[in-house]
Order: sequence, then structure tokens, then C-alpha cells
Amino acid sequence: MQAQSLLGSARLVDRRLDDLLSATLLADDPTAWNHAAVVRATLTDVAEQLRAGAPFPTGDPAAADESLFDVLGVVAECERATPERVAAAIDGGETALDRLRAADRVEVAGSRLVVPLDRDSAGSNWLVVLEYLHESVADLAAKASRVHSRVVVDGADPALVDAWDSVTERLDALETVLDETTANGRYAERSVAAGETPETFVAWTADQFRSQQ
Repeated sequence: MQAQSLLGSARLVDRRLDDLLSATLLADDPTAWNHAAVVRATLTDVAEQLRAGAPFPTGDPAAADESLFDVLGVVAECERATPERVAAAIDGGETALDRLRAADRVEVAGSRLVVPLDRDSAGSNWLVVLEYLHESVADLAAKASRVHSRVVVDGADPALVDAWDSVTERLDALETVLDETTANGRYAERSVAAGETPETFVAWTADQFRSQQ
């Protein structure tokens, strides 16, 4: 698995929300229905990817090379991030990128720079990616809440209001999942206190937003 799949999902949701927020009136706009369906389907995909990635390695995301976090920012903004583009956009440039490649934190596939997600706790990028997503999803949840408020104020069909209520609930639940997986210590304590393995706990929390109607 690659970080691009998760970052691409976040980028898709962000663009759909921005599209709606730039619209004049949402009540009679068919794209409001379409975007709600696409966003919900995308969040289902994210849930499945989280389930597939669990259990996540333990540790402090802040301990990772900060350059990797910068790389994720570039990768999140474009569909085909090249090594040259990434190097030009991060602090340290090619030197920082070479260091990440030497540590197997990033790879080059053809003309693209990719961020692999593996199960090796010594070289896994999972925690950094989840930390990045945690910050991104907070912004997405805020935008979705604004869209929901717009459809209510515009007097949209109750079914459309319910659809966007579902979107906001899913994003709030996803934010909770990411909060639990990135919180150093608190995540492990809650898992143990609940008598569950980390894998079971993550799968259960992911299910909470995957199964929302």
C-alpha cells in the first residue's frame, strides 16, 4: 500500500467540498447529491484501507523525520509528484529527499515519488501518514459542516440534509479514529482497558463511520 491512496482520497473529498462551498445555492443543485454520494463512498474506501493497515506500529509520529511530513504535503496536493517537484518544495531539497530514500521512507516508481506503507515498525510511514491525515480531516470536517449548514439554510430536501448529516458524522468519526491511532500512549491505554487488541479496536472504530447511512 502507498500513502498516495489515502492522500488522494482526502484530496478528492476536499475538492468536492470546495466545489459546493463556491456554489451560490445548494438546495436545487444536483451536484450536492452527487458529491455527497462520492464523499461517502470515498470515506468507505478510507475505512477499508485503515482496516487493512491495522494493527499500526506504536511510537511517536513526531519522532519521524520532519522532511517526510513536508513530502506528504506535496504529494497530497498533486496526483503525480515527481522527485524533482518534491525536492523543490521541501526544506533541505535534494539532500533531505536523498536521506529519506536512503532510509527507505520514500521510493521512486517510474517518474513518481511514492511513500510506501508497510508493516515493518522500524521503517513504517504509517504513523506520519496518519498524523498528516488527522490534521487534514479536521479541516475536511469543518468544510463538510459548512456545506451541511448551507443545505439547511437553503431549504434543501430533507433527504439531502440527511445525506450531508451522514457525511459530517462520518468525518467526525474518522477524526476520532485518527485521533486514537496517533495519540501516543492514550490509544494503547484505551485498547488495553477495553480488553481488545489494537487491531480489533481500530477495526471497530473504523466500522462506526463505514456503516453510517
